[in-house]
Amino acid sequence: MDLGTLLPVRQGSAVTSEGATAFLAANHPDLTYLVNRFAGQVQVQITVSWAQDRVLSRFSQGLELAPIFARGSVDPLELGRAIQRLALRLSAEIDAKLAPVITDCAMLPITEGIVWNGAALLAHHALPSLDSAVEEVDAIWPEGLSIRQIGPAPISSFATLEVEAVTSRQIDRALDRYALQGLGARAERSMMRRQALMALGPNADSSLREVVRSEGIIVEASARLAEAGLNPAAGFALCNLWSEGRTTPLQNRAVA
Repeated sequence: MDLGTLLPVRQGSAVTSEGATAFLAANHPDLTYLVNRFAGQVQVQITVSWAQDRVLSRFSQGLELAPIFARGSVDPLELGRAIQRLALRLSAEIDAKLAPVITDCAMLPITEGIVWNGAALLAHHALPSLDSAVEEVDAIWPEGLSIRQIGPAPISSFATLEVEAVTSRQIDRALDRYALQGLGARAERSMMRRQALMALGPNADSSLREVVRSEGIIVEASARLAEAGLNPAAGFALCNLWSEGRTTPLQNRAVA
């Protein structure tokens, strides 16, 4: 991270030195986009928990709990729902205090006793401002909130690369799909891709359309390898982008 923008890769991914060279060439437009998109940014995971045994006494006069205690009798189910609403209100307050500092947020699972849990994306130079914002969060209930921070760390919740191997058979199948004898010129590839998609017709299954688009991605990546003096038939790897809650084929941008 000290040397430049770091793009995390899913654990368990492995390539040889030659494979790494091919990977960089095949995915060059998308890797360039990601490096520019996340330049100078880091993530910090922030988890805010509260002292559950002191919630009722601290917030008994709050708008969620006061009407219940004013009646003198407590319905456990109603009380539980009120505490949930209180947790949501505090979570919204935390959101408001962090929002001016961060550029994006990936919410993480909320378990019992947790009020707010998320990975905050922010510029490295904004870390001191984040510390100030966290102090404001703590001031909501200094005696009852516990705040844990992990980071600054690589942006794994926002951009983790998943490596997908491509074989020579897949390349041949993609060329057949587009009726290409070879990789040809870019204009020819674009024309054949459009024709292949149009040939599916308006009622074609969406999964089949995705297959055709994916094969277009393989053709374009193969062409980049050939232009770099590498042999795509030796096989290479494409990268998909995983972020918290979703996986996106990055190369769809390059062939849109």
